[in-house]
Amino acid sequence: MTAAIDALRAVDANPVVQQVSHALNRVKRATKPYTPFMTRALLVLAFVEDAIHTLVEYKSQLHFFERELWIPRYVALMLILTSTSATLVGSVMVFFNKLEKNGAKLLLFATVYQQLIYGRHSPITSGNLGFLIRNLCLCGTLLLVMSAQRVRDGLPALPGLPEMRDKHAQRHNVALLTRILMALLSVEMFDVIGWGWSFIMCPIALAVVVGYKTDMMGALLMSFYVLATVSSKQFWRIDASAHVYMAFKRDVMRFEFLQTVSILSGLLVLITTGPGALSLDDSMRRSKAW
Repeated sequence: MTAAIDALRAVDANPVVQQVSHALNRVKRATKPYTPFMTRALLVLAFVEDAIHTLVEYKSQLHFFERELWIPRYVALMLILTSTSATLVGSVMVFFNKLEKNGAKLLLFATVYQQLIYGRHSPITSGNLGFLIRNLCLCGTLLLVMSAQRVRDGLPALPGLPEMRDKHAQRHNVALLTRILMALLSVEMFDVIGWGWSFIMCPIALAVVVGYKTDMMGALLMSFYVLATVSSKQFWRIDASAHVYMAFKRDVMRFEFLQTVSILSGLLVLITTGPGALSLDDSMRRSKAW
């Protein structure tokens, strides 16, 4: 372990790496006042769009519930109204500091509900597994947001966890889980970026998982996700009036695009707040202090 840390320190001493790190630190300081708003706006974007789209297309949703899930029409209508209400109310609550953790709970409920209802009938191009991975990434982001607020309020990081002397230790566990889930999204994108780019992205994703140079590697991973999404999910270029299938394809691509944007908010939180104690960055800092 010591030899590995010494090797990583040699990499950190590289002038190019140092220049990039200094540049990222300057950007982080300049954007720090706006980061909380940016993070919340990105997080709720997909939820708000999906809730509005569900309400607008409620007839097709009712048809799906009746034909595919064999749920009576009045029960389906109650489920649609309950889930969209929770999504919209949770999205608004996330923007208020004191209500953030409760808003994250509602959005977490909406994400789990979405997986249970649509998991066997994936509305995205990567299929059922890809839909599950994306929802897990969203859950990780929401857990990170919720745990940060709860720790600031002097509570355990997550509801139901026992009291601990060091409440921050629980948040570090959530940060580790979130790093793993953020990197897991790269698996879902293999078909989009191709195997060639995957060999480049995988080491970056692994660095995010272990928490090495989290700000730099997180920014690189975010850049990969943005480029892959913008290049493959150009829903604005689809003529929905040409055919019913094209309208459906546009809706699917828009959903994937905005969902990826919401997931990226988790990476933004990791970049700005750090990876936590369960990371190589923290291990190197502590060993250096000795």
